[in-house]
Amino acid sequence: MDITQKILELAFYVLPAILCIVVTIIVLKLFLAREEQREAAALRQQAFASILQLRIAAYERITLYLERIRPNNLLYRLEPASKNAKALYEDLLLTIRSEFEHNIVQQIYVSQRTWYKLLEAKNGLVHVIEEAYKKIPPNSQGTKLAEMILALIREKNDNTLAECLELIRHDVLSLFQEEKD
Repeated sequence: MDITQKILELAFYVLPAILCIVVTIIVLKLFLAREEQREAAALRQQAFASILQLRIAAYERITLYLERIRPNNLLYRLEPASKNAKALYEDLLLTIRSEFEHNIVQQIYVSQRTWYKLLEAKNGLVHVIEEAYKKIPPNSQGTKLAEMILALIREKNDNTLAECLELIRHDVLSLFQEEKD
């Protein structure tokens, strides 16, 4: 047997084995790449679900904040009849600011537009309270301040708080549309 024939015979046995190994490596690489993509997608989905829960909780918290600073609710909780105007004025501002500070971290999870509308609602209410306090006599009862606050709100017809709540509803609905995509 000559050497060329032995090489051909060896190639006849070795080449299919090499071809089989190459095909196996390629298939294995494709399989591993797909598995990696599936794991990454599952991880993204899990992260999205966690963030979605945090965002929904943030929208719930700022909704609660807005409801708590709604003038009727705020005045009911602070009992204007039991205070003079100065004490009620200070309690109103303190309550609005402390509730806000308690919820300030929620801005991380809500849309910028909603956060700015929330700030506008809070600042608008603070402005109305300050304006009402300036319009009443210095030694007035808390009920006089409460009446002036409600009158100014009716007069201004400011819907910023309601607009903010509507924006929250819109944002939350869009969160669920994002989840479907």
